[in-house]
Amino acid sequence: MSEVEEAGLIRFQAVKELTDAPGEVVIDYVAGTGPVGVERRSLAVAVRKELLQAYQVMCDAAGLKLAALTPRPFALAAPPAPPGRRWPAPSPSSPAVSAGVSSP
Repeated sequence: MSEVEEAGLIRFQAVKELTDAPGEVVIDYVAGTGPVGVERRSLAVAVRKELLQAYQVMCDAAGLKLAALTPRPFALAAPPAPPGRRWPAPSPSSPAVSAGVSSP
């Protein structure tokens, strides 16, 4: 299956599970790994376009670039920095934001 076919299949399956209209959300996914021709699992995430736009406007107003939206369970599962250390800060020449997303 080609990447285009795979993307279409994943979107089709994700849309069946949505409670929002497909045109009102942005869907992103990561495909599982495995041999070609064998059924694989994928993970799809949907966010309302209006929420994505609100984050983009907020970042633009702050002079930042929105690099990613992270679903809340993934953000909570991220490992903390080791004691006495901090994760490296983004480059000041290219400010970026990764925002956590939660459902209302």
